Amino acid sequence: MSKEELINKLPIGKENAIHQAALASILGVSSEKVKLMVRFARQSGAEILSGKQGYWIAKDDAERRAFISSFCRHASSRFKTTRLMFSAQNTSDGQMSLFDGFIDVPEEASINEQEQE
Repeated sequence: MSKEELINKLPIGKENAIHQAALASILGVSSEKVKLMVRFARQSGAEILSGKQGYWIAKDDAERRAFISSFCRHASSRFKTTRLMFSAQNTSDGQMSLFDGFIDVPEEASINEQEQE
């Protein structure tokens, strides 16, 4: 299935989001396959949004910005947790950790706040 075919099955607007299991049923694939399809589509430029409600295509820029802000906060939180786990390991060998160069993204920061500056 192509990226375009996947996108054509997705509703417009968060209020119309489709749950992963329902999308899997429509596409005739497993829920795990849906996750992979969405990941690959996103990595090739598809603007597929997601949340507890399911998957959807943004109806406007405000919805897109809200998703990006939420996605960035989630990613930042995961990086912080991973960095702390690496720090807990014995790093007495003097080598830099994979995460030594990461810049923190403040959790309270949002795309909207950055645009207003």
